[in-house]
Amino acid sequence: MNVKIKSGNYSCVISYHGAELKSFKRNDEEHIFQADPEFWPRSSPVLFPIVGALNNKKIRINDKEYSMSQHGFARDTDFKLLEKDENSCTFYLRSSEETKQVYPFDFELRIEYVLKQNRLTVSWRIINIGTETMYFSIGAHPAFCCEPCNASVRLFKDGRRLNSFENLGYEAGTLNGQKNTVTLDDGRLFYEHNTFDNDAYIMGDRQVDTAELLDKDGTRLVTVRFETPALGIWSPTGKDAPFICIEPWYGLPDPKGFDGDFSEKPLSLACEPGGKTEKSYTIEIA
Repeated sequence: MNVKIKSGNYSCVISYHGAELKSFKRNDEEHIFQADPEFWPRSSPVLFPIVGALNNKKIRINDKEYSMSQHGFARDTDFKLLEKDENSCTFYLRSSEETKQVYPFDFELRIEYVLKQNRLTVSWRIINIGTETMYFSIGAHPAFCCEPCNASVRLFKDGRRLNSFENLGYEAGTLNGQKNTVTLDDGRLFYEHNTFDNDAYIMGDRQVDTAELLDKDGTRLVTVRFETPALGIWSPTGKDAPFICIEPWYGLPDPKGFDGDFSEKPLSLACEPGGKTEKSYTIEIA
């Protein structure tokens, strides 16, 4: 089941399953990848309560070990609709006996979509309804349509195009401890046949706050703006897929060999009992 919101010539469709953005159109022009399983069976999953994978698929919380699949369970869980009007909607997910099997905290996760013409604001509100400090990560994973191997992503920080960025080595869902400098051409990372041979590019340390998806002629297709400490850029290895993911993250995958408590995970967020954490990012289409 889906919800549709509209503003002028623009529209978005969001699924109850995972509160996932499934469509963002100007008239009939689609900008969100349509989950073709030949390439990737998703469109824009929400990553919660982890980003990336856990070392050995295990996490320790208060001296107890839990198992959780990559990117967490929210993307594979049905949400409920809290509010809806013509140009906005809010979904929510509350902790349950099922979620507590893998994540022991009492929480409510609200995801709001607000469409104003060509700009979609996605807001996350995480509410701690339990009695202990709650640790979590949250992130976005939107896949934007582009012509295979004929697109690029231009990166900015504080309005300036980047000349390069420091990439965190990523392997089998975890950080491998290696780093390398990626040099950009006029701020652009070009999508070529071998661009994603080593999986995703991951930037930490708030290196980027804006990413533009450009077509082969350099025309801007999509702009993503965020204040997250980390950003991932990804397309499936070796598939020449017709999309690129631009992924603002509050969190990082586990470092290889990590066996600490969730509170020690890189970029973990903390929310006190009765407290709430609010974050957002925006997508603008041409």
